[in-house]
Amino acid sequence: MLDLAENNIWKELSSCGNSAEIPVLLQQCVQNPTKDVLEEICYYRIYCQNTLYQTTFAAFPYLIKILEQLRNSNTTLCFEYVLNLGSILCNLDNKDEYFKQIMEPSTVKKEIIEDIINSYNIAFAQFREIAYSFTDYAKDQDEDSKKWFIVTLAVVNKHYEEGNILNSFTDEECACSCDFCDAELYIELVDEREQYVISEDGEEYYSIKPATSVKPVVEPLTDNIFEWYTYYSGILELESLKTGVNYLFGEFECPVCRKKNNVFKAIHNYLY
Repeated sequence: MLDLAENNIWKELSSCGNSAEIPVLLQQCVQNPTKDVLEEICYYRIYCQNTLYQTTFAAFPYLIKILEQLRNSNTTLCFEYVLNLGSILCNLDNKDEYFKQIMEPSTVKKEIIEDIINSYNIAFAQFREIAYSFTDYAKDQDEDSKKWFIVTLAVVNKHYEEGNILNSFTDEECACSCDFCDAELYIELVDEREQYVISEDGEEYYSIKPATSVKPVVEPLTDNIFEWYTYYSGILELESLKTGVNYLFGEFECPVCRKKNNVFKAIHNYLY
């Protein structure tokens, strides 16, 4: 991985802010992990407003090293930053097009970029193991943490888009677009009935027909994302998703063109 002493290389990498300061902060955090420094690195240096940088991936192996330390010394902070890294990486796409775009060599030599990528891939495998080790711990957390844990598990299985869609869907209002006429629509939860509805103008609402599912007794393959979400919303007892997952994969009639749409695909259309 990129040596923290190679400041002349770090400063050439794309970043949110001054990239030359990142290795200093990482060194400080490796020696003494604190929430303040982790927050500075993750949300003010290597990531900003859904944008990732070359420093995101150069710093990642060090962040995983820090998580390994925290796993034994501060479980709460470790879990928090497992979720935070999941929320950062869910901005990638399943075909790695965004990743490739970010890591295109510019002023940095190609072999350095390749080394950063290789080190990131090794660290990513470690991140997957760390994330899954928190499954039992996540069961006792609040609803929002459970949701982000499922998003993170989707991420470590390289289903970035599915994780991002789940996060969008569980917001108070979720935008989507018709697969046929491209109309921009909005999905909302009617709390008192635990039903989701769809609207074009926020005034007239139309029903969504939920999909039906059978709760899997063992973890299904992530390729069947409907069953996979159903499984994890069940074992984590994520109440907001137990019903919602059926609507996420349900169907609706577009209020504009009257053609049938799949909810999951309509959200994907809007986001990607």
